[in-house]
Amino acid sequence: MNMKPQMDKDMQGKMMELETFKGQLQQYQQQKSQIMMTVQEMMSAKATIDGIMDTKDGEEMIIPIGGGTFIRGTISDPKNVISSVGADIAVTKDVASAKKRIEEQIKSAEESVANLDSEMQKIEMQAQDIYIEMEAGMAKK
Repeated sequence: MNMKPQMDKDMQGKMMELETFKGQLQQYQQQKSQIMMTVQEMMSAKATIDGIMDTKDGEEMIIPIGGGTFIRGTISDPKNVISSVGADIAVTKDVASAKKRIEEQIKSAEESVANLDSEMQKIEMQAQDIYIEMEAGMAKK
């Protein structure tokens, strides 16, 4: 007749598991949001590169600087862009190479989002299984 304390311990364990899953889901959602913001930034950079590909030396254009803000500028070298390679290092690349690198980064980021979505779905399924177990345990009381 000592089953109630054991069931309470089981319920507490299941509740702790659910809290752990909730924390993991929140962390994955934050990572996904950060990646999506990066993708948006990369897509903007790609659009800007597309916009300057047909530009001639000395041509004036409106240049996006982020946050929906633009400046007027004169393009002095529309065939090359300066691209960050990390650790405060930037290199000059031709627009085709820069565009290809951005497209590869976008693809990689989208794969990361898909992986996060898959992991989140697995966690949600595990949490659902625990809810079902808890409901079954409550029904036995």
